[in-house]
Amino acid sequence: SSRAAGENAMAADEKYMGYLKKLLTKCGLQEMVPIEMVGSNFWAFERTLLSHDAISIHDTSTAVSPFLVSRWANRVRTIWTFHDCSPVTGGCLYPYDCNKYKTGCCQCPEANNWPVRLGADQTGLVRTVKHWNLSRMSARVVVPSVWLGNIVQELHLLSHSPVVIRNGIDLETFSPQDKAHARTSLKLPFGRTIILFIARQLTAKGKGFHLGRATLRLLTDLRPIFLVVGQLQGSLPEGDGEFFKMIYLPHVDSDARLRTIYSAADVLIQPSISDNLPTTCIEAAACGLPVLGFDTGGIPEIVVHEKSGFLAPANDCYALATAIRCAVNLGKLERWGHFARQHMEANFSLDTMVARYESLLTTPP
Repeated sequence: SSRAAGENAMAADEKYMGYLKKLLTKCGLQEMVPIEMVGSNFWAFERTLLSHDAISIHDTSTAVSPFLVSRWANRVRTIWTFHDCSPVTGGCLYPYDCNKYKTGCCQCPEANNWPVRLGADQTGLVRTVKHWNLSRMSARVVVPSVWLGNIVQELHLLSHSPVVIRNGIDLETFSPQDKAHARTSLKLPFGRTIILFIARQLTAKGKGFHLGRATLRLLTDLRPIFLVVGQLQGSLPEGDGEFFKMIYLPHVDSDARLRTIYSAADVLIQPSISDNLPTTCIEAAACGLPVLGFDTGGIPEIVVHEKSGFLAPANDCYALATAIRCAVNLGKLERWGHFARQHMEANFSLDTMVARYESLLTTPP
């Protein structure tokens, strides 16, 4: 039948493109070649895509070649939202202390980490080609944070400055819940300070799980519970038991359960080394949970220092631990939590985000 023939063609496409991706990854060029164009359904897909008045593209790393974005932007109004630094680097999501993306990538320190994982280090070529493509691209670039916008802007590649549109969330789904009910639901103890850490991948370098553990080790006087939520490869690190109790929950996909977790905690700790505009911080603050973390990336655009949380200098676990201790002992957390909710209502709603995108799409270029 025609349906069976179509399914067989799709299976053949997936197998062939899988082979091409492996080959290109081995050569260090997995982002450069638009292999999507070899698929039997690509041209029909592209015709449908270009029949719209505008296209909004998000998070293309390892998914879509930047050449395709440029191809589409030359034919229809296109908005490309950067969610990390990969559109301007040789492949890494965040360059951390490396500034080679400004002058010329080589000997990539992230070569063994996703999404780079190169068989051959072609980051210099990839970075050069990306910059060349961006300098000739007509798509409007959106960034969720001023921090990321500054990184892009200082490269002087775009014909227009990137537009900052902060990520919005559903403020009804993420709203304060009774703490006693939340702790009972999760079978968490009363009378203990619960410090929450959430990351999709706990071992992701930029999230700073090891720095969170180091901070908790300085808070033995509070007898804290370290509530850890996220995916974990392997087992939890050992050796912390004498300093604090750790409770681990696997990654949670339910927004309702996430709301309960945020509401059960006293503090969200965000010891990120580098991060764009972490959704976890926005969700936590919307649930009335103070966020205490490092003054890195876009976190200062979510946390109002000493009003909705606290910003410690990057990598300074002692300063972060001291801030947590003072906030707990001086009774600041409830007040900070109320302000955090108000700040989210004023700046991080879905309606606000949608209105900004609609304005950008309807305003003449």
